[in-house]
Amino acid sequence: MKVSYLNYPIYGIGSNKDYVVTSGGGGGKNYGIEDMLDINIFNEKEKKLEVVWSTTEQRGVVDSIIYVEKYNIWLGSVKNECILFEINEETGPNILLTFVTDFNERNARQVVVKFSSKDDLILTGGEDKTLRLWKLNFVKREKENKDDIKGDNKKGNDNKTNEDNKKDNDKKTNEDKKKDNDNKTNEDKKKDNDNKTDDDNYIAVNNNLYLDKNKSVEHLGDFVGHDDSIKDCDISFDEKIVCTCSSDHSLKIWDTNSFVNLHTEQMKSPQNKNDKLNFRCCKFLNHSNSFKDFTYTLLTTAYTPRGSSYLIIWKVYYNDKKEQFTFTKDKFIWINDRPCCNIAVSTNQKFIALGFSTGALKIYNSKFYLLAHL
Repeated sequence: MKVSYLNYPIYGIGSNKDYVVTSGGGGGKNYGIEDMLDINIFNEKEKKLEVVWSTTEQRGVVDSIIYVEKYNIWLGSVKNECILFEINEETGPNILLTFVTDFNERNARQVVVKFSSKDDLILTGGEDKTLRLWKLNFVKREKENKDDIKGDNKKGNDNKTNEDNKKDNDKKTNEDKKKDNDNKTNEDKKKDNDNKTDDDNYIAVNNNLYLDKNKSVEHLGDFVGHDDSIKDCDISFDEKIVCTCSSDHSLKIWDTNSFVNLHTEQMKSPQNKNDKLNFRCCKFLNHSNSFKDFTYTLLTTAYTPRGSSYLIIWKVYYNDKKEQFTFTKDKFIWINDRPCCNIAVSTNQKFIALGFSTGALKIYNSKFYLLAHL
C-alpha cells in the first residue's frame, strides 16, 4: 500500500467519487506553514494522491469537511465560520459563502457541521456550547437565451421604420400607460420585481439554482443545554430528532422542531466507576422503515480518561404525536485502547469506519463484526 504525504499537518479531509479534499497548515504563512485547501485526485498508476488545485482563499484551516451530493457542493469549518465551496472542473475550488456560527467570547471556533438533504438543513456546533440549526435557501432562476431574445426583437424592429416606432409610442398617451400600470395587481408587480434581479446578489450553484447573498442562510433556532463545547452532532434522515456529543461527558437527544431536550445520557467508565465516559462521535443509521415505526438506530463512540474506546449502539423510539420517547442501550463493544475520534457509515449502510487518535482505522460490517484494521 502506497502512502501519500502532504507538505503540512492534515486537519481536515473529505472526498467524493472525483476528488479528495484536504486542508491543513501551521498557523499561517508568517509562522512557517501556510494554511492550505488542496483538491486532489487519485492517480491510479502511481496509487497515490495528486494535487491538482491549491488555494489559501479560505484564510485558515478547513476541518470537518463534508460533501453534499444533492447540490455538488462542500461544507466545512474555518475558525468560527461555516464555509460553502464548490469545485469547478476547469478552475478548481470556488468559495460560495461563509457565515459566522460560533460566538464564544474567547477562542470562538466551529467544531462540527452537518447537512441534511431532505429540507436543506445545516447543523453547526462549537466552542460556545450551542448547537445551531440553519436552513439553506436556494433560488431558482431560469436562464434566458439573450441572443435569441435580441434576435427576435431585432427581427420585429427591422420590419418597423424609426417613424413607425415613433408613431406607436406617440399613440400611447400617458393615460394609456397609467391604465397598463393600474391593471397590474400587486402580485404582478411583485413578480416583475422578483424577475428584476441584480446578478451581483446571486451566487450560481448549479444549473438554474442560485444562492441569494442577502437571505441564503436562515437561522431557525438553537439547541441549548450543554456545559462545554460541542464535539459532534447528527440529524435523523427524517429530520425528527438531533443528537449531540459534548466535552461535558454527555450525549443529548433533541426534538428538531421544538428544540426541546428529550434525553441526556452520561455513562461511567467500565474500568473505573469514578470516571465518566467521554462521548466523542454520534451517527444515525438511515433505516427506510423508521418513519413508520418511529424507531432509530444511533451509533456513538466514547472513551475513558485512560484511552480505551467503545462503540455503543442505541435504539431510540420517538413518536412526537403521542409524546412517547424511549432510549435503550443495545450493544456495548470495546474497540481500541486509544480514543476514537471519527465515525463514518457507507452510503449503503453496510460498512462502518472508525478512526482513532493514532491514525489507525477499523472497518466493521452492519452486524458490527470487525472486517479490517489498518
